[in-house]
Amino acid sequence: EYFYRQEELWVEVELSHISGTNVIVQSNRIKNAGKETKKITRFSSASVDHIFYGEDRKWYANPEIRIHICHSKWQGEGQWRAYKPAELGLYPGSVHGAERASYKIQSVGSWSTGNFYPMTVAEDGKKGCVWYLEMEGANNWYIKLCAYGGYAKPDFSMEASGCDESNGGWHYDLKPGETYGAQRAFWGVAAGGFEEATKNLNDFKRADCLVRCPPYGMPLVFNDYMDCVWLDQRPETLFPLIDRAAQVGCEVFCIDGGWCENKYGEGLGDWLPAKSLYTEYTLEEVAGNIRAKGMIPGIWTELETCTPTAAGAGICEEAVLRRYDNRIGGEKWFYNFCREEVREYLLERVDALYRMGFRYIKNDYNHSLGIGCTNNYGGDSPAEGMIRNHDAFLDFMEELYRRYPDLMLENCGSGGLRSENKTLRRFMLQSISDQELYKNNPSILMGSIAVLPPEKAGIWVYPYPTVFADYKDFLPDRRYLESMADGKQTAFNLICGLMGTMYLSGRIDLCDSYNLSLIKQGVSLYKKNRKEIMRSRPVYPTGIYNMNEKELC
Repeated sequence: EYFYRQEELWVEVELSHISGTNVIVQSNRIKNAGKETKKITRFSSASVDHIFYGEDRKWYANPEIRIHICHSKWQGEGQWRAYKPAELGLYPGSVHGAERASYKIQSVGSWSTGNFYPMTVAEDGKKGCVWYLEMEGANNWYIKLCAYGGYAKPDFSMEASGCDESNGGWHYDLKPGETYGAQRAFWGVAAGGFEEATKNLNDFKRADCLVRCPPYGMPLVFNDYMDCVWLDQRPETLFPLIDRAAQVGCEVFCIDGGWCENKYGEGLGDWLPAKSLYTEYTLEEVAGNIRAKGMIPGIWTELETCTPTAAGAGICEEAVLRRYDNRIGGEKWFYNFCREEVREYLLERVDALYRMGFRYIKNDYNHSLGIGCTNNYGGDSPAEGMIRNHDAFLDFMEELYRRYPDLMLENCGSGGLRSENKTLRRFMLQSISDQELYKNNPSILMGSIAVLPPEKAGIWVYPYPTVFADYKDFLPDRRYLESMADGKQTAFNLICGLMGTMYLSGRIDLCDSYNLSLIKQGVSLYKKNRKEIMRSRPVYPTGIYNMNEKELC
């Protein structure tokens, strides 16, 4: 630890290290040692200076420097691209030492990985070394690359921050005697290149994780949503899938969106079974059927959101998040997790599901808070309100583990749109995408296992797929069944699932005996290899390919 003191503001920097990892964790705190409130408008999490340094050749004259950036979008996550610094506008142009140029990747909102993953890898192929920097927090953030010094004193740095007025309007009134802590960042330098950077970061994330997967590896989950029954969860559609999932060796059967009253309309946020669906059988009886087939019952939720008519939205005056007195959202509002009444209400709802027999929860997050909220703390910065609410939500997740030690929690941020490390430290599994076209999955998975440990990467595998546009009228006619008969689509899907944690779906209740045998083979291979996956790392002998590229990889 060390301190920086200037007048009445003191900054404390804590650098920590987990043995066996090549990553430094930086935690910055700022204290008001004066007698008057200070308005803070920028506070960085980390700055890594003098990268690409060398006397033999200036960085701008080195043709082997590459900046690796991970782009993201819904159903298009994990898209890595390597840039020369000049392609990002980073190049000297004068002899003035005060010259500087910068390039930012950034995010505004609670979908923290919706446009970029908060990580930069800076590789010097000539020297054979690589620098890396990553930021935490489901809130506004940026990572800035800065070239400065012109031709006279050329230098290069990386900075990470989640607290900056210029990025989402963050500010904070620091009262006398008060200390404020920035979001964590972590960084390092290593011999090698991109693969070594991702190895070191994934080693750290495994060691830093607050939730451990079972010693045998992640269980094999069947989920009824993606390319399967989607929202049509009548017991008559579920029971054949439950039977077939058990037959191929699944260990968890997760009922996804559509079970509650209901996903897109009235009642979201109260987590009650839809009366129109559960007439002949109750939801608890469906869970019992799953248990009777030797699998753990799982269920989908979106605990942070509710519809305006949800009972939970009215349990107290500030039950939902507001910005300048206006509730945030349209058809969906956001629960205020800083309110004890909200947390207690949702604990009751989770407890009801637990008593029905559910031991696995897939928690989704399908909307962003925008610039944030202002009614959950005593200030007026929406960006700070967003940080407070996310911290309170993560505390709620930890409370669930304390109350229910055998509960497994999966994170889904409308796919991979909220999957930074601060969130994932509290979850066993991350749904890496909502991608429903199986040929796009290799690109997403090869990029995703560079930013999160492979055993946390839940990869959709959906033999006999039904895309969303067709699911309501889906009828497997002779042409469809013949197109699946050679097993190629099934094999392609299963191989993708072997690169992380297999997450099975699709209309496997319709498959023929040959495809059924392939699914069983894939499941058997996954179970055989999953302990190895828990200590594996990605290698890219032919490089990383992005979506819509047709290459052998």
